[in-house]
Amino acid sequence: MVLIVASLAITANQAPPPAIAELSPEATQKIDQAPDSQASQLGSADGGGGGGTDGSGATTSTSSTLPGASAEPGETTATTQPFQRPRRRRCVGTPPRQTEDPQSPPCVPFWSGDNGGATYKGVTGGEIRVAVPQEDANMTAALQAYFNARYELYGRRLVLVPTAPTSDSCEALKAAAISVNSQKNFGSIGLNHNYERCYFDQLTLLKLVGVTSQPIYTENELAARSPYLWNYPMGYERILRATGRWICDRLAGGPARFAEGTDGSTPPQTMAAKTRVFGLLAQTDGGGVALDTKPLESAMAACGAGIAERYDFLADGSQTGDLGANTSAVIRLRSKGVTSVICLCVGAIVGAAATGQRWFPEWLVSTMNYNDYENFLRYFFTDEQQRANTFGITVQPRQVAYKDTPVMQALSDADGANDYTKSGDSIYMLARQRFYHQLLLFVSGIQMAGPNLTPETFRIGLQGRLFPNPEDPTRPGKVGFSAPKDHSMTEDIAEYYWSQLAQSPYGDGNVGSICYVDGGRRRTEATGFPKGDAPFFTSPCDSGG
Repeated sequence: MVLIVASLAITANQAPPPAIAELSPEATQKIDQAPDSQASQLGSADGGGGGGTDGSGATTSTSSTLPGASAEPGETTATTQPFQRPRRRRCVGTPPRQTEDPQSPPCVPFWSGDNGGATYKGVTGGEIRVAVPQEDANMTAALQAYFNARYELYGRRLVLVPTAPTSDSCEALKAAAISVNSQKNFGSIGLNHNYERCYFDQLTLLKLVGVTSQPIYTENELAARSPYLWNYPMGYERILRATGRWICDRLAGGPARFAEGTDGSTPPQTMAAKTRVFGLLAQTDGGGVALDTKPLESAMAACGAGIAERYDFLADGSQTGDLGANTSAVIRLRSKGVTSVICLCVGAIVGAAATGQRWFPEWLVSTMNYNDYENFLRYFFTDEQQRANTFGITVQPRQVAYKDTPVMQALSDADGANDYTKSGDSIYMLARQRFYHQLLLFVSGIQMAGPNLTPETFRIGLQGRLFPNPEDPTRPGKVGFSAPKDHSMTEDIAEYYWSQLAQSPYGDGNVGSICYVDGGRRRTEATGFPKGDAPFFTSPCDSGG
């Protein structure tokens, strides 16, 4: 019956969202009951698709409001349990979604009833325990309060359990996963370490739910680990295929006009006048497993483009400090006449060595290794002369002014006592966004699973529903799991390049920023990209601020 209901929900038509600025305060509305098409499909109480209470907002002994969270009118905020649930669920937009974040899931009506108690490891009648990295305690507490206040958790309270491995090694990450299991957690988000794959593979063996913000798995690998493992960014083979399609549409066959200096041929040739020759720097993923770059190569082969030379780095970037190895990589690529480097790597690995060899190619980057986060690109692609020639594609939401990011809005909503936008804090923006996006996916799955929370109902809930995805001027990107029932959240792509002179939208005084092509317009691998590379580095910078 559950599968039939889920199947019906997948095929149900939804009204197209209006073209409005969903983040504006005027768009916020309170609803007492969401439309039937937006109700949770699992469980027996209101919001579960079955019988149960009438959703009138009866008060129960538990609440989604925690210390520091802003209370609804008529709602009390207590410091200890028991505490009051809000009588109304605050939802946004048409069709209703759970929060102001355009990527948030469908709104569900207020629920009351018997949640079934302990439905799985880490789940009791009153709590859902989720392991998180041991970072800023104030941020962790604020986001815990936010998700408890704004999401329907069916009488349970989200408890975030700070966790840290003893060292940055594969064995330490496996041990951390075993510890998470012994601490009776339902699952975990990523711990921000190099060997994340070791951690998530161990979580899967222990049958715990894991959510990562790193594209270190293919969709086939995620499906093989179902229902336990989920990605916020799309599977990395999709990113590589999209990169290959982007190279064919935008770059292949044209001159390397954004490169500088000469190549390694005899006699040397000016690279900007040469037809592009592609090289590849590949950094192995977070479990020491070499990247399968066949999706990239196959997509490039469709337009006759190939890779003249490649160099592989270790998972933990241990060759970064080995100038000899880094220089060797540069010499190998330059000797093959490479003008344009596909960097599936951290730019710091070879940037200084390339400058030392007076080699300034085009750097083609993407979401792989976080090269689409402004602060990461600034602080880890350290050589400015190399960074100036960097451009590519991103599956992340378009960056916006610091105060307008969903994570900052969530922190401000839940914790007005701490100023998370103060000068200097923007260097932590990457960590905050990763933390938030993983929790967004995790709590969306919990809400959509209904009261009977297990990894399997978590899967059915995510894959059986359509996210609202409102048309929004901030262009955050489309998300969802419904078709083709995949295990990664992001669905489309934007183009960007680096400007040395643009002002960061984060208001921290830093100069140099990501600039979006065509206002951050989202595209897909299937639709492809316009022909030619004219928009890069030539148009006024749109940094999203």
